[in-house]
Amino acid sequence: MANSYSISRNAIGIRLSANDEFMFTWNDGTQETSIRVSLHGATKLAEAFQSFGYEQEEDSLTIVKGITGTPHVI
Repeated sequence: MANSYSISRNAIGIRLSANDEFMFTWNDGTQETSIRVSLHGATKLAEAFQSFGYEQEEDSLTIVKGITGTPHVI
């Protein structure tokens, strides 16, 4: 799907640090790119890409803010 993004969890065995728990992947219609990110990074990138008109893929993890305002994954 063009102009889409997804968030997935990196397996513990491939993590380089505590700051790369997630993988953020986006597709602009010509190329797919992935980067390792923290929970905060995944949250902010998802917000930014949504503002650019990208759509979240169906198999993507969803990050929501809890009662305390702290983001968590569902």
